[in-house]
Amino acid sequence: MRLLLPVALASLLGACATRPDMPFLPEADWQAGARSANIQAIETPATPLAEPAGCAAAFDRARAAGLPIVWVSYQSHHARHHMFAAADGVAALATGTWVELWPADCRAGQLARVLPIPEAPRS
Repeated sequence: MRLLLPVALASLLGACATRPDMPFLPEADWQAGARSANIQAIETPATPLAEPAGCAAAFDRARAAGLPIVWVSYQSHHARHHMFAAADGVAALATGTWVELWPADCRAGQLARVLPIPEAPRS
């Protein structure tokens, strides 16, 4: 019994601890299918991002529209995912910026979009 209490207490404290690599995420419109994502890389003329197989048409349309292409990561349940996206209206485009990700299938000709995360209304 003496050993059980410290073990239970340690597991409870471990469950309540916050992870430094998982900061508070800004809220995206989850109900409509958006995800909170973090920009990991930005395509520039000097450093183009490698296109995945079957996604050339989606990349070409985004480039023709003048939209920057970014590589983002987002958390879904217990897994981290990565995706290419077109940055639409993100003024402060920098790595580490949190954005609202609207996933899409680039092999179907659609490139995901990232938008600024809307600010919560202030009361």
